[in-house]
Amino acid sequence: VAETHDSDLASGLERVETLLARLRSAPVVACHGDFHPLNVLTDGDSSWVLDWTDAGLGDRHGDVARTTLLFRLASIVATGRKERAALRVAGPWMARRYQRDYERHAPLDHARLALWEPVHLLHGWSQVVGLHSGQFSDGESDDRTSTVPAALGDQLKSWFETAISAVT
Repeated sequence: VAETHDSDLASGLERVETLLARLRSAPVVACHGDFHPLNVLTDGDSSWVLDWTDAGLGDRHGDVARTTLLFRLASIVATGRKERAALRVAGPWMARRYQRDYERHAPLDHARLALWEPVHLLHGWSQVVGLHSGQFSDGESDDRTSTVPAALGDQLKSWFETAISAVT
């Protein structure tokens, strides 16, 4: 956030930091950190979760909130019109289905899930701003700027404002 020199992001970070005490008050468990359908390998009746590079210890509600948000927002990064249309319908459905299936194994506190949403939205928003301000390039053109529009940052900022207002 500091490297982008974006005052809105800095303000968002300050607002998320006010949630820290509430976010830290959960039992610590192993979390995947990047769970989504592309990280699941299925063969018949067996499935394996792949790509544990973002794994860590933390609040399982943070992990579930991130996955749910990924499903809900999948359409905004789709590359084609048909893919976007399909994900607008399928994404929220997959989010609900994921949460329901998760709750079969462990109960979820929906208020805790809501606390994590602005954290993940701020993260996505900061990534878009950082990408378009050149933070992730080594001086060369970054082809991700054409597939991740700068306007996505504005949309994530708007969703962040709604989510942070709901929990503060």
